[in-house]
Parts: sequence; structure tokens; C-alpha cells
Amino acid sequence: MNIKVKRLALIKSLEKALKARLDKKAAYDKAEEAYKAELKVFEATVFEAVTSGKVKVSTINISNYSHSGTRDVSIQFNLDAKKFKRPESPDYPVRFSESQIVEIQNAIAILNLSEEEFVNASTYKSVSQYIA
Repeated sequence: MNIKVKRLALIKSLEKALKARLDKKAAYDKAEEAYKAELKVFEATVFEAVTSGKVKVSTINISNYSHSGTRDVSIQFNLDAKKFKRPESPDYPVRFSESQIVEIQNAIAILNLSEEEFVNASTYKSVSQYIA
């Protein structure tokens, strides 16, 4: 079987796939920034509640490191989940990775260098995973 795919059509499909991935990445980055800001507010709220005595200590663990002369202290508090709702982190888009973006960009650059009207089946197969 001899399959020929138009080079320009393949480039257009790859550019569309690249744009979709870049849009998802931008949306994730924006959501991640918003999450970090919300998390800082949440942490400040918890800290204020702890320092003002509004929450009670549930557990204290003290570790003694005799060789260094230091102690690590862990203090746990029980927080009311209704009053202290922690923001949820955004889901990372699993459909792509940073390396896929680079590979798509490289494939587009190489295909743009070619003057052939069609690409062979092996070239198409090597990039077809990105346009599916």
C-alpha cells in the first residue's frame, strides 16, 4: 500500500494540534496561578486562626536529634472543613507534555523546509500521534 499525504495539509493539521496544546497549557497556567493565589489566602486564614487561638491543637510530636542539638516539632490542628475550605488544584492536562509541543514545532519546521508536495507514509506515521 502506498499512502501519500499532502505536506501542506499535514502542516496545517500539526499547527492546529499545536495551537490546541498551547491553548490548554495557557489555560492550565492561568488556573495554576489563580490556585496559588487562593492557596496563599487559605494559608493566611489558617495561620490567623492558629495564632488567635480559634483552633485547638490535636497532636504535638517532638523529635530530638542528639547529634545536632536541634528538635523538630510538628503540631497538628483539626480544622472545620466547612470554615476552612482548601482550594483545589487544577488538573494537569494529561493529553500532552512539554516535549510533545517541542516535537510538533520541530516537525512543522522540518516540513516547512521541504519542497515536496507529498510526504511518505513513514513521515506521516511519525507525527500522526499528534494530530489524532
